[in-house]
Amino acid sequence: MKENLAALPAYENVKRVALSLDGDEFHAIEAKPGKLASVRIYAAMKDNFGTLDPKAAAFGLLQYDEYVDEARNEPGSHPNIDLLLDIVAKGKGPYTITCETF
Repeated sequence: MKENLAALPAYENVKRVALSLDGDEFHAIEAKPGKLASVRIYAAMKDNFGTLDPKAAAFGLLQYDEYVDEARNEPGSHPNIDLLLDIVAKGKGPYTITCETF
């Protein structure tokens, strides 16, 4: 994952990423230690795809790299990855991605 993150913008101005459907927020990631990689990956999905759908989720899973297998083997250990796995498996979306900045 480290190499994948190096290829993404830093998104240092993003303090929070939120997902919503029909205006109702259902998932958020705060920019804090332990979540900064997820903020970058979700912000990159917004920039590259506009919304979160199976295609964007597949891109996100590629960025998480080795952590995807860990998430599959330990459901709940990586909720931001679990969400992407569910979107790909069930063809869910599109969801709105909002990036709140400083």
